[in-house]
Amino acid sequence: MRPGEWERLRTGIALKTFTALMKRYQHMSAAEEAAKLREARRFAKGLFYNVRGDASRPYLIREDFSPFFDSTAMADQAFSYFDKDNDAQLTVREMKDSVVAVFKERKNMAHSLKDTHSIVATLEAGIGFLFHFVFAAIYLLVWGMDIVKGFSTFSATVLALTFVFGNSVRQIYESMLFLFVEHAFDVGDLLEVEAVQYRVKKIDLQFI
Repeated sequence: MRPGEWERLRTGIALKTFTALMKRYQHMSAAEEAAKLREARRFAKGLFYNVRGDASRPYLIREDFSPFFDSTAMADQAFSYFDKDNDAQLTVREMKDSVVAVFKERKNMAHSLKDTHSIVATLEAGIGFLFHFVFAAIYLLVWGMDIVKGFSTFSATVLALTFVFGNSVRQIYESMLFLFVEHAFDVGDLLEVEAVQYRVKKIDLQFI
């Protein structure tokens, strides 16, 4: 397979994965989410007992991960991810907490992808409207119509609408800079404002 074909294949797989991820978590009810969390905890418990090398130990050590990886460095990296308190002893509770954290991160990623898709669609519609307006003006010139008189009327209309929608346009512009340039936080992040903690649920051009 040629390099170009490999690249198209990887792109198709990535797009399909993102779409499946969004669809899986987009319409998940609270009961389904609770069931998935229970399933994740059961999986973590089963993973713990299958990885544990010595059945007499109530915890895992780094050496228990070595048979499942090609190098010691990869095994250490995997163990460090699960060992949250860095005491070199991985308990069942830590394993469950880590697996549940992965599930929640996948859910937050799905919501973030959905919000990004919505924002891009809004921007696409706005840019499309602007291009249509420019091409409409070009068509009028081609047809020999006097666009100066029409532009004066249009400018007066835009000026009147500015007083109505000016604040919204400014807010959208500032939100675009914040989302695409600064991007200080994402869906699922915990924010603290004046000693009050908030969880980011949704990000859009008009609100967060």
